[in-house]
Amino acid sequence: IIRTDARLRRARARIEMLWREVEKFYQRTKIFTELVELRNLVAVGHLIVKSAMARHESRGLHWNSDYPEKLRKAEDTILFASTPENNIK
Repeated sequence: IIRTDARLRRARARIEMLWREVEKFYQRTKIFTELVELRNLVAVGHLIVKSAMARHESRGLHWNSDYPEKLRKAEDTILFASTPENNIK
């Protein structure tokens, strides 16, 4: 998988759009298992893109052609609980 900053921004925008659509449906309908799973999948997708955007080096599966070099020492990646809703401006 080869990432670029532009593609990650596009992915983030699409995930935010999906989040809004799923949230509208979630708020207006009776909750069922598949809806909760869909909501969780969108949140996981958001976290993956957020993590990829935060790493400004290429390491393992986080290979970004805009940042092809590795740091000498790997830094920890720490994600905090969040959803696209928290980041939509």
